[in-house]
Amino acid sequence: MANVLKDVKKFLSIPDDTLMQLSLPAALLMFVIIVPWGKKTLMNATSIVFAVKGTALLLYPEAVKFWFTKGHPDGLHLQEIRHIAIILMAMAFTHFLTRKSMDKATEISLLWSRTVFCGAVFLLSMVQVVNYKEKDAKTSLFVWKISSIVTGLYFAAFAFYSLREDDWGGSTDHSTSRTSLHLRVDFLVFFLHGLLAYCFPGMIATFQTKLKSLDPVHDYTARVMGAGFLALGVTSGRANNCHTEDDKKSVLLSHGLANGVFFLTMLLCQIFSNVFSQWHMYGIGVVLLVALNDLVGSEAPTILRNFLQRFKSTKEE
Repeated sequence: MANVLKDVKKFLSIPDDTLMQLSLPAALLMFVIIVPWGKKTLMNATSIVFAVKGTALLLYPEAVKFWFTKGHPDGLHLQEIRHIAIILMAMAFTHFLTRKSMDKATEISLLWSRTVFCGAVFLLSMVQVVNYKEKDAKTSLFVWKISSIVTGLYFAAFAFYSLREDDWGGSTDHSTSRTSLHLRVDFLVFFLHGLLAYCFPGMIATFQTKLKSLDPVHDYTARVMGAGFLALGVTSGRANNCHTEDDKKSVLLSHGLANGVFFLTMLLCQIFSNVFSQWHMYGIGVVLLVALNDLVGSEAPTILRNFLQRFKSTKEE
């Protein structure tokens, strides 16, 4: 038995660090516990993980420093991690807002969104494993192997439950309603930005930062960020097919809040960091406009006003 464990450790390149050694068994145990219970349990559990992990990484992105065997995360690493955290929180919040929806289109949209995200990250992790060169690497091979295993398993689970559905719900919506227009703008920006970040991360980075090139970790986190944008684009793109207007507005609200946090983090980085160039301001402007588009489309001002009125009336009573 000891020899088997030794061979497994060697195959997976597991380091001697205790936290690293426990991470894979913990991830596999969680997968085995939640997946057999069906798609509802899978969605609920992953939403909780996304929310907790997203909040933790947004508040303390330096946590990824354990990835590094050489050097430490720089300003761009940390900002990319913050963006990934915001994406995870947005995906979780969208599911929270629509969890009681009876619309099949909403359910399948969220399933496909996570299928796309996990599948795209799985491919990236496999590329890192295949192209790993210890001499040039800043991280251990185990980081990429565990990422490949975990994202591959969840990609298979989400794809299985997505393809298993007989009824994908929804309808072809050719309306020009205000909500549909806001959703199309959101889809266009997220999907195009996702494609650019996933396929050409170096082009975006050299345009918006003072870096001349990206190291493998920069490249990976930028592409994961792109995968997240693609997943959000799938959600807003499919939301036009939903029958329920509240579900459409819920998608816009979660994406609007996410863009608002994107805007704040980007603005603070522009002010306090010396990594980003003046061209980064154009990205900040686009994010602000999309945030306004989403929040107006979701009728967030009306929601806030009604909430304040209820709070005021309750206080008076």
